[in-house]
Amino acid sequence: MTAAAVMPPIPLKRYTGLMDWLTTVDHKKIGLMYFWFTVTMGVVGGFFAGAIRVQLATPGAVIEAIQAAHLAGVELPFNLFSEIRDLYNQMVTMHASVMIFFRSASLIACTSFDPRSFISTFIVVLAPLMTKRS
Repeated sequence: MTAAAVMPPIPLKRYTGLMDWLTTVDHKKIGLMYFWFTVTMGVVGGFFAGAIRVQLATPGAVIEAIQAAHLAGVELPFNLFSEIRDLYNQMVTMHASVMIFFRSASLIACTSFDPRSFISTFIVVLAPLMTKRS
């Protein structure tokens, strides 16, 4: 037996479905996952922004109305978020966290050109194709 004996190839396990997407090293799938994650987090952040605007649009929601009622010794004015007074602060915090850490960071992580553009997300897909390494 010689030292240069050829080892048989190790069979690779191929996943299908969700595990195929989660364990992929294909740059096209990774680019699509970045894109859809960014779009999804943009929608979630937009929901929080809409909830903030709805809360501010209701009567008695602004801090001045709450303070005036407190100083006058009368009952607090009704608004949609009258049960949980800290909900506005929680919505602002969640909106900022989602938009900064999940939406913007995922755009910046997958591109080095223009992080403000959704099209730049596809740099992950196009760079290997342009260098013919796919």
